[in-house]
Amino acid sequence: MLTCLFAKKCNRQSAIMAPTEILARQHYRTAQTLFMNELNTELLTSSTPAAEKKRIIEALKRGEVDLIIGTHAVLNDKVQFDNLGLIVIDELHRFGVRQKSKLEDKAQGVDVIVMSATPIPRALALSFYGDLDMSSLEPRAGTGSNISTFVMGDDKLKGLYKFINERVSYGEQAYIVCPLVEDSEGLEVFSAKMLYKQLVKKELADLRVGLVYGSMKDKEKSEIMSRFYAGDIDVLVATSVIEVGIDSQRASIMAVMDSDRFGLAALHQLRGRVGRNPEIKSYCFLHTSKAAENVRLEALKDNCDGFRIAEIDADIRGYGDFLGINQSGGGNLNINIDKKLIVESKRIADGLMEEGE
Repeated sequence: MLTCLFAKKCNRQSAIMAPTEILARQHYRTAQTLFMNELNTELLTSSTPAAEKKRIIEALKRGEVDLIIGTHAVLNDKVQFDNLGLIVIDELHRFGVRQKSKLEDKAQGVDVIVMSATPIPRALALSFYGDLDMSSLEPRAGTGSNISTFVMGDDKLKGLYKFINERVSYGEQAYIVCPLVEDSEGLEVFSAKMLYKQLVKKELADLRVGLVYGSMKDKEKSEIMSRFYAGDIDVLVATSVIEVGIDSQRASIMAVMDSDRFGLAALHQLRGRVGRNPEIKSYCFLHTSKAAENVRLEALKDNCDGFRIAEIDADIRGYGDFLGINQSGGGNLNINIDKKLIVESKRIADGLMEEGE
């Protein structure tokens, strides 16, 4: 935010792009609180009314807006800048290469900050290459250390629901995340809608259970989240829509069903939704029906450092396609390029450059 203010003092505009409307609105409120009248800030999302959207786009093009904060809506071809100097992409792992490039292409010589608690493999590779400068914010004391992580099978589900009932009786809250919104033929995995129906009738019948997923109408989604924040909902059954931008101080349990269907980065982000109150002991339960996945999930259990988890994830998946747009895996060369090769290549290249000088 301070960098955006500095950009204005350099007569340049700034843009902050977040993956969800919830997070974009959170950043917008922060900017308004910090800057008051120092920075003319606007919010642009898919739910922005047409007339308001038109006004913002025209003001942005005339240079009357100092900072635009939005979702993918800022990628629209109609969104043009007078003098864009800074781009901030929050939760980098939620955007594709083309999306990031489209925003960067809206100006010449623009500075870019990309942020993530769990950098994607491609970003790690670019930092090893020296194409991305790395800045690290150390976590506050106690952050994350009060979360215990467990890998569990189907035989532990009954105990999980009993534990959730117990913790809610202490005034705490829980998230239960599913990989699908609805059941899909041929896939024997948990879906949010079906699990919600089951829990309200059986295992969590005495609790106030809510349901939220990405394709819900924004108004309905916001209402559910507001009730959860207010403590009117004890347990929130959801998809990965809650992965970023959700901050409840009373949430102490994160249960991820069929966690083997999520990447390590996504699981670390989901785990970060709990443990936000250092005075409350929190728990993350990673459910899987596949014993073979335990090795990968154990890596998350044994690490709370997002950067280390990102490195483990990259070692497993590969560091991306350097001649294309894949952000993980060997890409079109069918080669799994590892960290050692990247670092050694950079060392040799730097040596050749020095000799040439």
